[in-house]
Amino acid sequence: MRKILLYFILIFLSTDLHSQIKWELIKQGLYKWETTRNVICIDSNNCYIIQDYDAEPGVLHSEDGGNSWIRKTWVDMINVSSVNYCFRIAYPHKGYLFAALEDNWIIKTRDDLKTIEYIKIEDEKRDERDKFFRFLTMKDTLFGIAGSEGALYFTHDGWQSYYRDTNLKKIEYGNYTLSYGASYGNPIYILDSLRYIIKVTLTDLTIPIEELDNNNLDYKLGIAHTYDGGKNWEFIEMSSGRAEFRNIYRFFFQTDKIGWAVGVSGDGKDGKVGTIYKTTDGGKTWQINYETPKGLKLRNSLREIEFINDKCGIVVGTDGLILVTYDGGETWNDESMFEYGDLVKSQIFGVQFISTIGKRIILGTLKDGIYKGTFPAAVSVNDYKSPGFSIFPNPASDFINITIDNETDLLTREVQILDLLGLVVSKSELTDGNNRIDISNLPRGTYFIKVGDKVEKFVKM
Repeated sequence: MRKILLYFILIFLSTDLHSQIKWELIKQGLYKWETTRNVICIDSNNCYIIQDYDAEPGVLHSEDGGNSWIRKTWVDMINVSSVNYCFRIAYPHKGYLFAALEDNWIIKTRDDLKTIEYIKIEDEKRDERDKFFRFLTMKDTLFGIAGSEGALYFTHDGWQSYYRDTNLKKIEYGNYTLSYGASYGNPIYILDSLRYIIKVTLTDLTIPIEELDNNNLDYKLGIAHTYDGGKNWEFIEMSSGRAEFRNIYRFFFQTDKIGWAVGVSGDGKDGKVGTIYKTTDGGKTWQINYETPKGLKLRNSLREIEFINDKCGIVVGTDGLILVTYDGGETWNDESMFEYGDLVKSQIFGVQFISTIGKRIILGTLKDGIYKGTFPAAVSVNDYKSPGFSIFPNPASDFINITIDNETDLLTREVQILDLLGLVVSKSELTDGNNRIDISNLPRGTYFIKVGDKVEKFVKM
């Protein structure tokens, strides 16, 4: 009898483990042309979505985990005559939103759009490729990177000041050099204060310019990786060829070592395939982890990837394609909301964007509204990303910034710095957002920062 009972329990658990994400429509598209460009959630309640409404860019804000949304347009918020483009937003801490608009404007709010600062990125070297930022990422409320088609800009104080990168274009790789407008404005990922990566494209200089076109363009797709805060860049090749069928759209790192990239690849003969890349050494080397089947005319590009723990991740692509893994990327299951070939729906699920909050997923579509998904009950959330707060920079010489994660419930705001013997050498108090702590008087060495029961290590240089 016990064996029979155990048998049915195992069957039940197996079925539950392989059940699919459950989706529900939470906001129907109301406009003729609604284009989602970015979805981001900072905690279980606060989410933002960048959308165009009949060519009028705006933002949707939810304070209840996506159940209801408030729409605002950039024109109304910043009192300008028109805004044509807004590609990316960053939401590094509750209340702090950064948006990259056309004409190189950075929008900043500290109180969820109640009051707004707008900062013009002035640059006398700016040209036609710098009309708007295509990408923006913030590690915390102070350190961030913005990219246009022709330039990269860095800030260490929340865009009160900034500087333009002058080193990335120095990359040398045989006969190849950084190609015109093809590297900047593409995905950027900040690993820590000194290490960040950006997708780049290099072009073969041996081909005469008059012979270059989309059919014989010989280039190498890869990643530029810096280990010293952008002073020096190293190129890591991921694919090459004479076809315009290669791109990377998004990066995601589970840990300092394990990371992912999604995009599209192909040789121009058999068409394009959606591609997942994986690194296990912090981005030094990359391998193809998964490719979509060949011959799919629409489901051939992967756009976003996120993991909620070390095993469970989700990838979304074009034409409604949704891939899910429950074993850390060993296998990817097609959990699309509809079958491939449904021509009616394929026209409205053209591109998808996602953001995860624990086991919940917010998904924005091209013009078919917003969906909320829930991972199967058997999936547990394992918070591997952070000990409850982050430190920047690390190593440091004069000061460190401490940012408390929004999902972390700390019983105390007291910060203690301890030496290797466990002796407290400094105390201070935290507030919301970033907290700058002076460490200039500490001797060089390794220390521990303790906030409540959370501990992190840093190095004083």
